[in-house]
Amino acid sequence: MATLLCSMLLGAGFQAFVVSGVARAETVECDLRERPYPYQMPAPKVEEEQKAKPTTGSKYKLRPLPDLRSHLEENMAELLREKEAAEQKIKDEALQRTLEELELQPVDKYHFRRSHAWVVVLDNAPWVTVHTAVHKTDASPKMLTARFFEPSTGFICETHCKQYILIDSVWNQYNYYVNKQEYQRVSEIRWDLRDTTDWEHILPGEPPEMRTYVVHSDENVADLVHPIQDEHHLDTIRSWVMRLHIGAKEFEERFPKLEKTVYYQKAKHERYSPYSQRTGKVMQLTLYSDDEYNQPTERWEFFENRTDKLISIKYNYETLETEENFAIGRNDSLKGMHASLQMY
Repeated sequence: MATLLCSMLLGAGFQAFVVSGVARAETVECDLRERPYPYQMPAPKVEEEQKAKPTTGSKYKLRPLPDLRSHLEENMAELLREKEAAEQKIKDEALQRTLEELELQPVDKYHFRRSHAWVVVLDNAPWVTVHTAVHKTDASPKMLTARFFEPSTGFICETHCKQYILIDSVWNQYNYYVNKQEYQRVSEIRWDLRDTTDWEHILPGEPPEMRTYVVHSDENVADLVHPIQDEHHLDTIRSWVMRLHIGAKEFEERFPKLEKTVYYQKAKHERYSPYSQRTGKVMQLTLYSDDEYNQPTERWEFFENRTDKLISIKYNYETLETEENFAIGRNDSLKGMHASLQMY
């Protein structure tokens, strides 16, 4: 999945690389039961009728009087509030990272043995816009920012996230890079892949802008450029897998066995392939009050392609209330219906 996701990101123009390393148990096993529901609570898509804009009687209007009052104090107060909000945001993010680190599961004997592959995207890679063959840079290259993409879930996180432990190597369509850095956390890794002191380049023939040479005053740049034959470290074999082909039927089904269920923290998210359910249901979200998924509190159901134009049902287990929403097109122009089954 990581290779497929990396190929799609490369085709979209991103500087993506497949990462081979070690991750935590919940990441390798795709266990999201400790993660809160990451999306906004679903809302029904109700089409609104387009209303004609009222036309004014005259197109000529008087200009409003200019405001001649001084707003210096208001602007200074606004800048002060923005500064305080930015500082508070930094403190909240640091506190959130600390809480996430404390909530991690305890380390077991397989902590450093769970191999995993994910994708890293470099946002400000300098070699993208450079077209010269050889680069002259100083000994301290600029730090690059990176983001991690988890292929099993599609979630994006920064390099300081705690779900990844070690990074052994990365690769793309040009080369295979082995990490030679010493670090305590993944966030400390330097992502300038051109620097051969941090990353070992295994395959020859990569683009020249992907290699950095540190040139001193008494050295010649031409002496540092080696032939491709001298950089040949590894013989690669041809791909032994068949070309990926997704037919129209498989693309329409979307999920194995026509459905997919994901458990989050106190939430159960179910999705269904189109036309696989007799009722037209395509998604269902159930919220629970416990971590064992035994006591539901609310349930949302979403539908498509129904003759009665039903698009969603919301059921509350505590109040026994049901709310139904309909799309435009019913003969009776019904938009919604609310019912209560509570006994008095």
